[in-house]
Amino acid sequence: MAVEMVEQVLEHRRDEVIGLGMDGAEAPDPPEQFVEAFKLAKKGGLRLTSHACEDAPPRNIVTCLDVLGCERLDHGYHIIEDTQIMARARDEGIYFTCCPTATAVCYGWPDLSKHPIREMVAGGLRVMLNSDDPTMFHTDIGKEYVDLCTACEYGPAQVREFCLNGVAASWLDDSEKARLHGAFERELDSLEASLARS
Repeated sequence: MAVEMVEQVLEHRRDEVIGLGMDGAEAPDPPEQFVEAFKLAKKGGLRLTSHACEDAPPRNIVTCLDVLGCERLDHGYHIIEDTQIMARARDEGIYFTCCPTATAVCYGWPDLSKHPIREMVAGGLRVMLNSDDPTMFHTDIGKEYVDLCTACEYGPAQVREFCLNGVAASWLDDSEKARLHGAFERELDSLEASLARS
């Protein structure tokens, strides 16, 4: 079924469709079930990501990187249970899209000060924040930043890192990414200056 979906996407490809992601519970549907679909997507020129290690063991990260060919990963929280995989992800500069509220609701960690994101950041992983399903979880990207950064007592430097990681991990072309990076830097500089004056 997944292969059929990718075939249809590629057959009726629109310019706006640049990548393929996989989400949902990993325990009943581990990433190795989707190898052929991801191979086909990559052959068709799509960029690749996947939920990994949100509700499953760290080995799913290895599968997503080495077997599915993912460039970045969504969630990844259980990576903190395996120091070797964590070191690999850090050394290879893998980006993780983390969604504090969604996982607090679905998988635990309601106290965001103890969310695995904190250990991921402390371990040098490249984390960016997102909101997952805003309507379902009654949140948005701003609320995610406020809630997590308040709970973990992150200051402007960490907020800047989250923001710029998001730009760096995007699938924009290099020139657009550089333009956006500069725009973010200027806006963040302005916000920090206003904080210093208040």
